[in-house]
Amino acid sequence: SHSCINTGSISEDKELARQVKDLDVIISGHCHSRTPVPLKINDTIIVQAGEYGETVGVLELIFDNNNLKADSYELIEITENLPENQKIKEAIDSYINKLDQAILAPYSLTYNGFSGCTDFDLTISSEESNCGNFLADAIRWYANQHIKKPNKSNKKVQIAIKANGVIRSDIIRGKTGKLRVADLFRILPLGIGLDKKRSPGYPILSFYLYPYEIKRALEIITSVYPQKGPVYFLQISGLKFTYNPYRMIFDRVTEIKVKTDDQTYVNLDYSQSNKQLYRVALNYYEAKFLNIIGDFTYNFLKIVPRNSSGKKIENLADCRIDANAKQEGIQELKEWVAIMKYIEHFPDHNSDGLSDIPESYRQTEGRIVKRNSLNPLKLLYRGTTITWLAFIVIVIAGIGCIIFLRYTFKWIFSKRTISCKQQ
Repeated sequence: SHSCINTGSISEDKELARQVKDLDVIISGHCHSRTPVPLKINDTIIVQAGEYGETVGVLELIFDNNNLKADSYELIEITENLPENQKIKEAIDSYINKLDQAILAPYSLTYNGFSGCTDFDLTISSEESNCGNFLADAIRWYANQHIKKPNKSNKKVQIAIKANGVIRSDIIRGKTGKLRVADLFRILPLGIGLDKKRSPGYPILSFYLYPYEIKRALEIITSVYPQKGPVYFLQISGLKFTYNPYRMIFDRVTEIKVKTDDQTYVNLDYSQSNKQLYRVALNYYEAKFLNIIGDFTYNFLKIVPRNSSGKKIENLADCRIDANAKQEGIQELKEWVAIMKYIEHFPDHNSDGLSDIPESYRQTEGRIVKRNSLNPLKLLYRGTTITWLAFIVIVIAGIGCIIFLRYTFKWIFSKRTISCKQQ
């Protein structure tokens, strides 16, 4: 299953075993748990072997009097000391050969080949990270390599977004620093194409947003991520922004700077009156998420993908960037390819024949800055409708409390005065 078994009170696989009879065994998945011993719900055995192939679960069953019973169960750690099985190796090599020919050859890549080197790890976390900076930059750079003749109606991509939820691995230096294609693919392996080939990997999309919609997208980091968890954190490229977590929800971003062609950052006017369009790149899954986030936030974070004229785009598939306009149809630009091609375009500093990830990615750039402040002016500065509505409600409530207290004290004092006169 891909439902989940966990130690909490809610477990879909446990409920499945409780409610559906005649299930002998559930091999559970999704939540990366390990079951040291088999669980048993009614007559159903449930097991799970962890994550990322770190262990293999071995469950042996006995069929006895029309019943299946667990005879033995163990979790075997996968290490380099395990003996190689020749038949399994031959099967794997066969699949690698097919991948090389059918998927990787058009990009001049091979499964066991290398795309570059790094002297340090690039890791993802539930905040701005050096891996997140790198991946978002790779998407923006790769998209711009395939935008032909930028002009007023066909601008370069200025902003890229990468959601933590689709980043599946870090970029680890290892013993040599050499980055194998197979390992780089594991970073962004998800999705399938919208083309007839159903090619592997999410395609990169590009559309335009108004500045106030860019602010709304960034509010996902300030307001949605804290409530929903790390998968909702967005890594960004081409932008820097500052936010105050003490401000009203959906209105915590206080300053946005956008990167220019000369690599400097300038202030972005994100007022509703600014109708300048900015081009954004992200994958299909992330684009769908931005497109529906307004429904989940009562339209406070409504974002509308647009074309270069500002007209709403109805079908996100139309936003795919074409990797080769000379061929019929759209040759989808894949984000997993962007990682490798971005690395390959850097210089080779140590003359080993492989490009090196720049030292600038060793640390984060400081694209997302949190500035806590309870200063009333900073809580209201450039506030949107939701902030001013909240402020008005607070003011009215405050006035109501003052009036209530005033008449309460007046009534108490009047009672005391009457009591004193009677005495």
